[in-house]
Amino acid sequence: MPPKVDVLEPAAPRACLTPSPGEPIRMPVALLLLAKPGIVIAEMLAGVAGALLAAPSPSPSGLCLTILLIALGAGGAAMANCLMEERADRTMQRLSRRCRALESAGRRRVALLATVLSLAALLLAALVNPLTLLLLIAASFVYIVVYTGWLKRRTPWSVLAGGIPGALPPLIGAAATGHQSAAPVVLAAMIYLWQLPHFWFLALHCRSQYRLAGIPVLPLTHGEETTRSFTLLAVMALVPASLVLSSCAAHGRGLTLFLLVLALSFSLFSYDSLYRKSEYHRGFIGSLAYMAILLMVVIIGAIHGTVD
Repeated sequence: MPPKVDVLEPAAPRACLTPSPGEPIRMPVALLLLAKPGIVIAEMLAGVAGALLAAPSPSPSGLCLTILLIALGAGGAAMANCLMEERADRTMQRLSRRCRALESAGRRRVALLATVLSLAALLLAALVNPLTLLLLIAASFVYIVVYTGWLKRRTPWSVLAGGIPGALPPLIGAAATGHQSAAPVVLAAMIYLWQLPHFWFLALHCRSQYRLAGIPVLPLTHGEETTRSFTLLAVMALVPASLVLSSCAAHGRGLTLFLLVLALSFSLFSYDSLYRKSEYHRGFIGSLAYMAILLMVVIIGAIHGTVD
């Protein structure tokens, strides 16, 4: 049987909501919110992890330059995304503060800053090496043009393209060191896999808001049960991927055991959130915790391996 489809109707103009009432957000805070600092920090950590996996002893100046160019590129792309998605964001209650931030900062100022940040990131990447520049261009192009501008409103599978930019920071970090290694590639693949359940947890939790915004997400087009199944499958795929990463990183049995336990714990937690309690926001928060722990463990493991 074909999957159950919840037909999406385009959101009528009157459905667009104005930002939540309240005092204007101060300019520095507004710009920081529009840069999506949580995502930027995660991508910076992923870049550092990729650099350390490729070259356990990168130069401090090179590592700082890598962190800076990833932060600038991610922040610029995030601001561009906020501008492009303003109308849809106004229909989603969870993004009301972001809408207020855009109103407070001003669209022209945000557009200018997004352009400056993106160009600065590209300039720094060009100073590092051509591969770093190419990967940064690919991340920005796929996120802004392919995902946000083209696929997001056309198919629930846009997440498959949208996960590519988020998975590239480990490769950018590795490329910046000038060394080649399989471990950053495996870490990038794990981050890509992780983004699927991470987004589907959010889509399950906020499916009514996505419907109002006219964005086709998997729970609306294929049903809640299908989405839960795909979410759990993606989470479980992180278990064998963790073993591959620990093998490539070659930092001992301790790291292998920890990564395995972490992935298994996340799988059990996700199953509990999806099927026993149907607490999708709980699963979303758990996925954030999983990735934060994973990146910190990889970074600490790489540093500890260097010290040893």
